[in-house]
Amino acid sequence: MPRLHMVFDLDDTLYPERQFAVSGFRACERWLEQRHGVGGIVDDMTQLLDSGHMRSLFEITLENAIGPYDEAEITAFIDVYRLH
Repeated sequence: MPRLHMVFDLDDTLYPERQFAVSGFRACERWLEQRHGVGGIVDDMTQLLDSGHMRSLFEITLENAIGPYDEAEITAFIDVYRLH
């Protein structure tokens, strides 16, 4: 018998989506500082979010912070955000 799965979209339900995003940006900054010694990205990420670049925000940020990166690096960076 197939299992029943339920998915809830909780954006702006438990806390404002923007608050989650900025918190995730801070987690990304801590990860980037530990891994590459680079900090100060929260404001840049927030500005990209505010200007409508959510889809490419992580790629732009990582490119600006460390230069060229591979697929594993961007995947890890995004995972930090998603799982924080």
